[in-house]
Amino acid sequence: MCASTFTGCPKMKAVNVDNSEDGVLYGAHVGQLLYYPPAKEDTHFVFGRAYMPEPSIFDSAFYNASHLTTIGLPAELERIERNAFYGTNITDVYFGGTEDQRPYIDSEGNEALLDATWHYGYVVTDGHVYEHACQDVCVLCGEQRTYGMDPHVYDNACDTDCNVCGLVRQITHKYVDACDRDCNVCGAIRTVTHTYDNACDAYCNVCNARRKAADHVYTADCDPTCNECGYQRDNVVAHSYDHRCDTDCNACGAQRTTTHFYDNACDATCNECGFVRVPSAHVYNVICDPTCNVCGAVREVTHTYDNACDAYCNVCNAHRQVADHVYTADCDTVCDECGFVREGEPHTYDNACDTECNLCAFVRTVGEHVYAHNCDADCNECGFVRVPSAHVYSAICDPTCNVCGAVREVTHTYDNACDAYCNVCNV
Repeated sequence: MCASTFTGCPKMKAVNVDNSEDGVLYGAHVGQLLYYPPAKEDTHFVFGRAYMPEPSIFDSAFYNASHLTTIGLPAELERIERNAFYGTNITDVYFGGTEDQRPYIDSEGNEALLDATWHYGYVVTDGHVYEHACQDVCVLCGEQRTYGMDPHVYDNACDTDCNVCGLVRQITHKYVDACDRDCNVCGAIRTVTHTYDNACDAYCNVCNARRKAADHVYTADCDPTCNECGYQRDNVVAHSYDHRCDTDCNACGAQRTTTHFYDNACDATCNECGFVRVPSAHVYNVICDPTCNVCGAVREVTHTYDNACDAYCNVCNAHRQVADHVYTADCDTVCDECGFVREGEPHTYDNACDTECNLCAFVRTVGEHVYAHNCDADCNECGFVRVPSAHVYSAICDPTCNVCGAVREVTHTYDNACDAYCNVCNV
């Protein structure tokens, strides 16, 4: 049985016989690939049987396998016969060897394979392709393989770079203690620093290595405490301060607790050193009290009144001299400042139709304008001009208004020059 057996079977998806595996037909020597079904829908295939005798891919083995775009070929593969990849869409070939180790490829009908991009040096095994021996994810299908142990290869436990793939790992050198300079595994030498409590400490806290310690350090002759280790010495001189408020010793800077001196709680300036503080607020009986109850300081205050006519402060009842009530005019009855009501003079208007007082602008309600009749345009009281009603006539040629007697010019209508009587009014 060979590829020609299935000629004319373009819809073949799998061959399931004794010499097949995953739908692909192999020869008597299982390293010989005879037939790959053209309708098989996989986009990638890995030839993983090349370790058998005479590994090769037979004539027309992948004929019209159009779904196939990527293939993995092991370094052991020897031959690829003519038309093996005719009608395929191969774009990438992952090869287990170097470019010099490529198998013999019959150029007839294998243009797709020859034109594809070849990737060399990959690991092709067990139906998967890996970039190197340490990689655990197949570059074609993404399936992850499981190792029984770490696949990476290092020179020793301290080696950081894998000898195969160059993967850099994090390692920890082995030392006896923090002061040990040489790694117990690889002999790597590091720079170490001994640990001391302070500059006066002579022995390392970790390995007890001894050094020559410095002398104790003091700020001044009156400083009893070593600045480095806190050692307390005797026979120090007294501290020196500028005045009673001074907190820092002039010689060593030692600080003491003291207080400033003020006349009272409102006093801002210390009597001893002149230090200026934010004093307590002055204390007054009420907001318009001018004199502080504590220090006697006098301030300017403003009394509060309801209005300009109010004589007594609302807060402290202080009395002031106030002005007379204020009115807009003689006829104004309400004070503009406080609202006090008096008896005023009568309002003054221009005529019976005038609504606003000439003195105080008081507005009153008046009746309608007065006209002689419906045709009258001018008010008899104020002269206001309105649009009057239209004149009323008995006929279109009546010259005299029936309401007001106004006379107009009219034209009579006759049938002809000889007609003696108007057709409308019979005049």
